[in-house]
Amino acid sequence: MLSTAPRVEFLRRETGPVSAALINRFDCRRVAIADGVVSSVGLFLSTFSPNLDVMILLYGVVGGFGIGLVYMASLVIVSYYFDKRRALATGIATCGSGVGSFVFAPVYEFLLETYGWRGAIWIVAGIMFNCVLFAIIYRPLTTHGRETSSTGYVGTLNDENNTENTTSDTDVRFKSQISQCIAKTQKLAQLLDVSLFTNAGFDLFLLSSCIVAMGSQVPYNFLPASVLEKGLYETDGALLISVLGIATTLSMVIVGLVADYPWADSLIVGGVATCFLPYYNDFSSLAIYSVIMGIPLGMCLSLPTIIVLEFLELERLPSAFGLLTFFMGISTIIGPPIAGFLEDMTESYSAAFYFAGATFVLGGITCLPIRLLIKCNSPVLDTDVPTADVVEMTHL
Repeated sequence: MLSTAPRVEFLRRETGPVSAALINRFDCRRVAIADGVVSSVGLFLSTFSPNLDVMILLYGVVGGFGIGLVYMASLVIVSYYFDKRRALATGIATCGSGVGSFVFAPVYEFLLETYGWRGAIWIVAGIMFNCVLFAIIYRPLTTHGRETSSTGYVGTLNDENNTENTTSDTDVRFKSQISQCIAKTQKLAQLLDVSLFTNAGFDLFLLSSCIVAMGSQVPYNFLPASVLEKGLYETDGALLISVLGIATTLSMVIVGLVADYPWADSLIVGGVATCFLPYYNDFSSLAIYSVIMGIPLGMCLSLPTIIVLEFLELERLPSAFGLLTFFMGISTIIGPPIAGFLEDMTESYSAAFYFAGATFVLGGITCLPIRLLIKCNSPVLDTDVPTADVVEMTHL
């Protein structure tokens, strides 16, 4: 089970574009309901796996895929419902993962000791199925002008076929197949909204987020081991990770109360603090570092959707957030091996922390021009998409 955890986290991010396409095609409620079923069924069936490969497929791939789609739909629906309090609502929603880690860690331990690994997974699958019940209340907002025809290209195809009466049947079939391929490609591009890459603000934020993601997992992975190298106890390392997790969770909510989000400043401060981590030799200084570092880590989880909406319309959020999480997932996988390689080459954890600190500083500097873009261009207001403060919701 432990070996599949990284796969679940990786798939949670890499399902971003798929989830975005499904949300654009259907809606957040349908996607969350379907994927709540997929994740719970995947976890349940994994207990009957005849070997480890099947276990990884069902628990890691199927379960991780479903969890990723539920995660995406849950964050997007919050942005649809809130306008003035969107940052605070998103912070509360994202901090649920941190609170769940603290609450369910002892619960999982109890389940394993009481019911064994198979019974524990059955209960976890039942807990995951509750996502379906919660997703039912994702009542869609009444919108105007957002529906797009699923057959928008059929008329074009039929008109073209009608004008080819003088050609042979072979030519007609060939051109029909070409037209269908073009139509499907255009429809896929429309669902994924690849035109986002032409937006300078989105490109800068994507680059910054990917750089930061490379070093975001290094403190979690290397801080406990570096504590032992400094002559402290193993329990101190575990306690520091808890402090880091608590600071990260609290910062998700606190940043929602702040009017001006110091995204880039916090990244730079956290990066500099990480670069000096090899010189923190006592528990107190390491605990202070964990608190300082928890702030930018929390912002990395709670603010992306808020910052993206500063220069994009609300209706483009699923595609933007999907692409963002996809590329951040790749960076998250790449970062720790690079840090481990540097540690092996230098035989010291200092190089790993220098690398992580450099990614945060560079990511913060890359993010600085976004402020200028936001000031030069007024925030895009999507008047066709009403917010939860004034909208009348459709019936279930």
